[in-house]
Amino acid sequence: MKILYLVPYLHDDEFSPYKRFGTGLSFTVASIISKSGELGHDVYVYAQSAFSPGFERGNVKYLPKKLHSVFPIKPRYLKAYRKDTKGCRLGLKLRLHVLSYYLFGGYVERVIDKVKPDVVSVRGIGYITRPMILACERKNVKYVVSLHGVNALRGANLTEREDEMEYDVFRNACEKGRPATVISSGIKRRMLSKLSLPDTPNVYVVSNGIGDIPPSDPSEAEKIRQKFGVTSEDRVIICASSINENKNQMQLLRAFHLLPEEEKSTVKLLFCGKGAKYDELVSAIAELGERDRVFACGFVPNTELGNYYEISDLNALVSRDEGFGRSFVEGFLHGVPALTFSDLDAIPDIYDPEVMVKVDERTDEALAEGIRTALAGHWDRNVIKAHGGKFSVDAMVKKYVAVYEKAIDS
Repeated sequence: MKILYLVPYLHDDEFSPYKRFGTGLSFTVASIISKSGELGHDVYVYAQSAFSPGFERGNVKYLPKKLHSVFPIKPRYLKAYRKDTKGCRLGLKLRLHVLSYYLFGGYVERVIDKVKPDVVSVRGIGYITRPMILACERKNVKYVVSLHGVNALRGANLTEREDEMEYDVFRNACEKGRPATVISSGIKRRMLSKLSLPDTPNVYVVSNGIGDIPPSDPSEAEKIRQKFGVTSEDRVIICASSINENKNQMQLLRAFHLLPEEEKSTVKLLFCGKGAKYDELVSAIAELGERDRVFACGFVPNTELGNYYEISDLNALVSRDEGFGRSFVEGFLHGVPALTFSDLDAIPDIYDPEVMVKVDERTDEALAEGIRTALAGHWDRNVIKAHGGKFSVDAMVKKYVAVYEKAIDS
């Protein structure tokens, strides 16, 4: 199968244009692409967010994006830009970024003409990928939109127009038979309910998968123990994600602070990540007098994160909204049980009482009790690792390919 991936961005350690992207989505997209090539498919990739001379690796061809690729400019994309941004409050810098995405719409058409794919996989929907979808429709090529999260459900889009773009993916699946994928059953259920749409087989659930787990090195893990004063009697809670409002680290800190002093005395809480709320988190740790037990570790490279999981006894992901949660699986593959809220979208797909503690109420007190329950549990790391193995990149990509085959036959 010849697959053209049209993506906002991806991560690649060896190719400098893609090194700077370090979100969970960037790693997931990269693993989908590389595994598709390993499975023998003829893979082409166009990434919107980085200029690149292009390169090849195995069966995967990363297509170039250069400044002059924008020419000749297709007027229809300028018209689409005006329509999609009319009445939207966008700052000048963001408006210029959005304009640049639409200007490259003509280049995406030329890419489709040159590659002649059997199917196009568009990763995500928003201003950054909207011109890609317009190009697919213009060229009448089979395509599948994969939503790695739905921002409209948590009010995270900058404009109502982007909300509508996400809604249209579901409307097109129901009304036009256009296949689409989401990463959890909860997202599908909530979106169909919000739009009052009937259940449809054209929206497929494909849970995220993890390839090579972040490696661990016993000597490096021991250095981390020493750095944060972790003794042989201590238990470690890790929270590995971007530090922001949605990831909800502040509530986790407050819940930890509620634990009785005698229980906290043998527990360390490590926040791994940076983000908009990082400085606020650091200040809150100090204000609560928890600097001897709670640490804001800053950004931890993926190549080193495994050492943090290796010393951890509990993996806390307490987001306000979470499509799937890559760190769940990363922790599982290291044998670390998880703590989370029961209303997250991925719970029906990922929950097992042998690997996770769910908290039903979103109060600090309930979360504190969840921490106590999880730390008191008797967990089997081998069972947890086996559960994590169910969410492999191999299984994930095979499910995506099955959807692509349905799209080709539709």
